[in-house]
Amino acid sequence: MNRYGFVLWVMMIALAMWTCSARGRWRSAQRTSATESVSGLVIKVEEAGWPSLTMDGAVRRERDYLRPASFVLGTISSAQEGKPDKQSSSGIATTMTFAGGNGTLRLTISRLSPAVLVDTQATSLAFFGSPGLPPAHWATPSSEGKVSCGSFSVSSLPVEQLDSTWLLTWYGRDSSYEATKWPFIDWKVKSSGPRYPYWPLEDSVFKADFPMLMLFEKAPSTVTVDRKRGLVFGFSGPAGKVVLMPIFGSAAQYADDTEKWVRSLPDDVAKRCNAWAGRLGAFPLNVTETVAYDGAADRVTHTEAFEFVPVRLGAKRYAPVPAMAALAKLMGAPIEFSGPLHLEPLLATPFGPAGAVAAEQYSWSVSGLTEYIGKPPPLGPSNAKSAPLEKELAYEVDRLTEAGHLAPLFYTFVSVDENVLAVQDCPLNRSGPPVFRQKGEVHVDRVMSWKIDN
Repeated sequence: MNRYGFVLWVMMIALAMWTCSARGRWRSAQRTSATESVSGLVIKVEEAGWPSLTMDGAVRRERDYLRPASFVLGTISSAQEGKPDKQSSSGIATTMTFAGGNGTLRLTISRLSPAVLVDTQATSLAFFGSPGLPPAHWATPSSEGKVSCGSFSVSSLPVEQLDSTWLLTWYGRDSSYEATKWPFIDWKVKSSGPRYPYWPLEDSVFKADFPMLMLFEKAPSTVTVDRKRGLVFGFSGPAGKVVLMPIFGSAAQYADDTEKWVRSLPDDVAKRCNAWAGRLGAFPLNVTETVAYDGAADRVTHTEAFEFVPVRLGAKRYAPVPAMAALAKLMGAPIEFSGPLHLEPLLATPFGPAGAVAAEQYSWSVSGLTEYIGKPPPLGPSNAKSAPLEKELAYEVDRLTEAGHLAPLFYTFVSVDENVLAVQDCPLNRSGPPVFRQKGEVHVDRVMSWKIDN
């Protein structure tokens, strides 16, 4: 199989991840409370009176180990106290309604977008509330395009033009989170005890920041910082719609670098904000897909038609592309789109880059799949030249399958034996994270199986 065939094979299997990338309403098996969680492409929402937002990408230290952790964006509220009212789901997007003293709040999260959409008729709307912390810094452009920066504690945010521009918030050195660029499950980072090559060292962990982009339908009249509710925006009338999105997606930024932005926002960050502000003016709510196969040309064509919620009047529609299809195209797979595919500035999600086509609908085609999904070719006679390769492949497969926690499609958990650093399947001890959720996690599987012979 050539490299395009392999990419296409992986893509066609993993396109189901667009369907699996967002959960409907579900109850976490590891929670004893009735907390509900719903996931989009990047952000997760839990019910905590008001909606409480988190996203993956951080790490936490536990004794000598690094473990996956969530970056807590905190609650979004329209009053001091709130409670969940109702919820609806199309299978693509989920809308949750919360009731409060100042009016209802609706939050929509979709597998089509790395952002969330908030809509309320209340005159007050707060973000980054407890258990999160309000961000320290802000940046926003003027009508002429010049970007102003400041800190909420020492300078006033100009709010009068936020209905036509954007707002970027971040923590800088005030961040209390850490991250690493290493792919990992549980890593021992201290120097005591046995160590293996390729395991991250203590200095691979950095203070992390997750800058957030905000887009307002209506300009707020005031903004204040409240220790419990976070950033509180006041409006002269109904607040309307607000879109919130991590401007770098799942990719953590170095807090030492973002701390410098308060003096002058880097040009590439400003361009990124301008580009995504143009895309977020209409929020993708639903999609209808039709599939056609042309046998003569051996071509499969998917047509995607989208439904949008307008956030700003006259905003251009950008139809999202399945993250795995965008990744396959980025890696050189022969996929044809009916319009230009926008991948820049690159925004990472756990499932691939967030790409889009500037249209309300588009089609994309893949040719030559019959070779890979038709009848398997008959096995020929043994070839002496291929025997060494067959032996090596069988050996590598055995090493993966013998490590029981790597069995495909098994939702297992791991613990680490501090004496031998062996990863074991622990069905009765569900304290560790799941180690096999996607077949694409081969890099982790391979590292974990390395322990057997080394």
